[in-house]
Amino acid sequence: FPAAWAGLRDDAIAKVSGIATLRFCHNSRFMVTAGTQEDVIAACKAAQREQIAQFMPQKSWPVKAVVTDCDGTIVSELEHEPSEAVLYQLRRAKEQGVKVIVASGRILPVIPKSLRGIVDYYVCGNGALAADAAGKTLRKDVWSQEETADFWAFCEAQGAGLSLFFEDGYSICSRWDDFLKFYQLTVGDIREQMHEDTGCRRYLTEAPYGAFYIGSDEALAKYLAAHPDMQAAPFMAGYYDVYKKTTNKAKMIEYVLDFAGVDWQDTVAFGDGGNDVEMLRAAGRGYAMENAREVAKKAADAIAPPVSENGVAQVLRKLIPDAPKQ
Repeated sequence: FPAAWAGLRDDAIAKVSGIATLRFCHNSRFMVTAGTQEDVIAACKAAQREQIAQFMPQKSWPVKAVVTDCDGTIVSELEHEPSEAVLYQLRRAKEQGVKVIVASGRILPVIPKSLRGIVDYYVCGNGALAADAAGKTLRKDVWSQEETADFWAFCEAQGAGLSLFFEDGYSICSRWDDFLKFYQLTVGDIREQMHEDTGCRRYLTEAPYGAFYIGSDEALAKYLAAHPDMQAAPFMAGYYDVYKKTTNKAKMIEYVLDFAGVDWQDTVAFGDGGNDVEMLRAAGRGYAMENAREVAKKAADAIAPPVSENGVAQVLRKLIPDAPKQ
């Protein structure tokens, strides 16, 4: 229900809402009470109107690129692939000449396969790598041997799990079983993209472009405080993407947009996490999902329906008109 109703009661909510018998709205806005069935229905319609107004454009403007995060934005925690509704709208956008860009914390080999043939560019590892539709790397922001060795030493001392990002997959340096369970739960069976690297040796001959950490929140916070050139994005407590401070999705997306000849002002972006903040701010119109973290919602221009309701598809259906019939 509308944010202005949150926690109001009696005359206060009746005055704000304009609904005579409305008597209460829960502070979390998921429930209201009213004196009549008609006024309950009126409250529901008011909530629907506000949600539509939030993600409907106020005026027509040309969308030349769609940038979307993956997990929590077009892929729910219960699924490993975008819904057909989302795929249809992304495909429809592409058919009308709109560039489709996926910007994810994932590495390229584990981006959902159903997006192939639709996506024009990929931005992976929270902005550390850009690739074209064929998977050819266009640009990469890698870790130095010193940065990798230092983080591995920290993880080894803490007994933490470490997975390093490479173009062909994840190199698992420690706690293989924990990573196997985690990846199976979040992205599916990707054992072909998991490479055992016990003792962490691969970085000595090839530079990684990111990492995933499983371990103590407090220990990682202390590490980051002592290493201001590094940052982390939480997946959940104890599970973090770790990447360089010089890396963010928006910077690499800007490189891709320049490569494609598209301006930020002609771009619509969708995201749900703290690692999406910069791109939501930079886009001509940035949408945070209803299920997004508060930091993403504050950075966005509008709120899209949640991933569980195919929010990206709902917005794109309104933003991008059908091509004129011949």
